[in-house]
Amino acid sequence: MNDLKDTPHIDEEELNIKEIFQVIWRGKTSIILLSLTFFSGSVIFALTATHLWTSSTTLTVVADSNIGSSRSAMSGLAGIAGISLSNSNAGPDRAEVALATIKSRDFLKHLLEFPDILPNLMAVESYNASSGKIKYDSNKFDPQSGWLVDKPSYLEAMKQYNKILDVSINKKTQFLDISITHISPKFAYDLLGLIIQETNTLRRDRDLKEAEITLGYLYQELENTKDVDLRLSINQLIESQMKKKMLARVKTNYLLEPLDLPFIPEERASPVRTKIVLFGSLLGFFIALFLNLFSFYGFGRVNIINSQN
Repeated sequence: MNDLKDTPHIDEEELNIKEIFQVIWRGKTSIILLSLTFFSGSVIFALTATHLWTSSTTLTVVADSNIGSSRSAMSGLAGIAGISLSNSNAGPDRAEVALATIKSRDFLKHLLEFPDILPNLMAVESYNASSGKIKYDSNKFDPQSGWLVDKPSYLEAMKQYNKILDVSINKKTQFLDISITHISPKFAYDLLGLIIQETNTLRRDRDLKEAEITLGYLYQELENTKDVDLRLSINQLIESQMKKKMLARVKTNYLLEPLDLPFIPEERASPVRTKIVLFGSLLGFFIALFLNLFSFYGFGRVNIINSQN
């Protein structure tokens, strides 16, 4: 009975809406001041934040028109040898190959052989929109004398490359979406174009080299083979490799073909000033609201109850 008597009435401990509004109203000055502080800070941040620009493109992966005839000829050879070929080891498709190539360390190492790529990844300080020129960190790099510190390795550059690169495969269409975000809109455009160009070039050179080696082997086998069916299959393989060489030499967009060409962006990707200011203001308001309610229910209300007892 004594425990029930000493227990505060439930109504005295319940939070009610009227009381909450009274607490907020009494603390309106501090809430407004803190909200204004966050608003001012977000405005300053939005105005001084580095501008970033994004150039993007959508590409279709060119189908390997040579694969059908090659598979047919290989099946013929396997049939003669009594072997059954299946598609269980077909390997990744060309879209996945292109994606893996663009994101690979070896590909970046190749890109860094082109002038200005490494400085624009690792030593940029600011960009002058009027002149269209990049200003480099004077402690790291000078356009005339080169690197003033130890030249960054391609592994260090890889971290920055991954930050500015966004590449993905649309699972429904199998299109490849690539974008580059950089402090310079011109460099974002140039680097994106270089990525497409060199992806095509490297794949073309690799296929040409493989075709040359394969043809050399096939011609040698053709000379040493008397079986008519076997010679027919080898001739089909030779034909497919010759077709592969021809396409590699005449087709510019050998692996990747743009559906939506890269462009020099005219609108910055970030900062989005409206969102920054809105988010900053709301954050300040809710923090002020929380502190005001916490100070009352955490400390003030306890003191009031204690004084009443």
